[in-house]
Amino acid sequence: MSTPDIYADYIKALIDSEDARKASLEQRGTGVVTTSSALATLLFAFVGVVTAAKNFALPASAHDYLIAAIALFAAAVALGILANVPILYKQGKPTVGQLAKVWRYVESDAQLYVIATRLKVLQSARRSNALKGWLVLLSAVIQLAALVVLVFGVLAILSANPNPVNH
Repeated sequence: MSTPDIYADYIKALIDSEDARKASLEQRGTGVVTTSSALATLLFAFVGVVTAAKNFALPASAHDYLIAAIALFAAAVALGILANVPILYKQGKPTVGQLAKVWRYVESDAQLYVIATRLKVLQSARRSNALKGWLVLLSAVIQLAALVVLVFGVLAILSANPNPVNH
């Protein structure tokens, strides 16, 4: 195997690694979307059940917490979705004109052309994956904040009605 072949294989392995990282980040983004959506749905169901109870009104102290929790869950979902958008990824897309120019290159020049193209793809994948990573991290932090705010909302409901069972 020649030195250019070794470099070409090495760069291809790096690109494959970035492709796997992209898939993992997108999977995590989808997980945030699924979890936040489910928790927001449960929050609506909880509010529906609580407000349907006789002689019970949702305490004003809980309103802001519950509204904030829904807004934070929605933000987490939006960021999780954004993490799945194929943004800024460049691919090697040679045109017929470009191939006609390089078709008769000697092997070493052709190898250099391929390596240069792969390096551009690798740089793009790394930059895009870094952005996706931040989106996933931010969505998870916001989801955690939503859960904390939701707990405060539930505590406000429970503290306003310490004896929820009617005798």
